Amino acid sequence: MKVLFFIAVLVTAIKFYQKNTWAVLLLLPYVIWSAFASYLNGATWFLNRD
Repeated sequence: MKVLFFIAVLVTAIKFYQKNTWAVLLLLPYVIWSAFASYLNGATWFLNRD
């Protein structure tokens, strides 16, 4: 589920870049944070699987 969310964020950033460079620069911290949150979620799942 998080992978689909991250892909949606990346697609949004690409679409924003096509329209306005400043828009994607303002969205960049959100993209980075989403990637980090996805990584933490995956690592937590991996370490706690049975």
